[in-house]
Amino acid sequence: MGKSVLQIAASALVLGLYYWTLFVQPVSLESFATGPDSLSVEQSRELLEQSRTLLREREFADARDITLRLHEAYPRNHIYLDQLALISRELGDPGAEAEFWEKYLLVSPTPIDACPRVGQAHQEAGRTAEALDAFERCLAFEPTSPESMFWVAKSYERAGRLAEAEELYARGVEASPGDPDLLIGLGRVHLRQGQLEKARRDAGKVIERWPENVDGLLLAGLVHRSAGNLPEARRLLEKGAAKAPDYVDFHVVLGGIAEQEDRPADALRYYDKVLELRPGSPDIAARRARLARS
Repeated sequence: MGKSVLQIAASALVLGLYYWTLFVQPVSLESFATGPDSLSVEQSRELLEQSRTLLREREFADARDITLRLHEAYPRNHIYLDQLALISRELGDPGAEAEFWEKYLLVSPTPIDACPRVGQAHQEAGRTAEALDAFERCLAFEPTSPESMFWVAKSYERAGRLAEAEELYARGVEASPGDPDLLIGLGRVHLRQGQLEKARRDAGKVIERWPENVDGLLLAGLVHRSAGNLPEARRLLEKGAAKAPDYVDFHVVLGGIAEQEDRPADALRYYDKVLELRPGSPDIAARRARLARS
């Protein structure tokens, strides 16, 4: 799927918190050090400055090693856990990032600051159950948060728990009617449930208000395809593919429509693009091989 507005906003928030944590917010060292790994205040401040210098220079592996020493000396200092989580993200290690966020949740005076990234990191690490659990905990922190509703609903949708996803998406739309991602999610669920008229209404609202939203274009294209209006489906999907050429779903659906319309050359072209973007797609590879033989 393409990057949603909520995902983009979350990334921007993380970057803002990253700057605040590393270069503005003071770190309290008192009353945290325990055990044989304890450091003096002077040693700790020196290591902290070294870590921040390394972070400014984007030397993330070295910064991680120093920050780990600080964490071992001050295991309940949430600032170091926050820093380690952000460093892990920069190093492309979502599993480690999730573990640091989980520790952060236990010791931070503001555990909500780990949301929704704790769930996203679990998801990126392939831990679907842990991701859902984390998103549900985030929603428990702020039961009226549309963002938390979105992430739980999306997890329910992925798990096939469509009735629960529908209820949460609908609550989110009511709480934040200006957020396209919630309405698009609701439309996807309605379409999967076979509620075509509801899905058509949802997609129509999205296209009317956010005509350039690629997820909205995909939803509207899928709705029109399900209704049998292939020319309009193709128009919307081609528009989306032009705006987001690396968005695999557009090429998959356009390839299927080309097959329906007996345009094998176009279908092969779309499937070649899918396999270029996502080489490990056995279903698409099988479709392509069948078309090539015919």
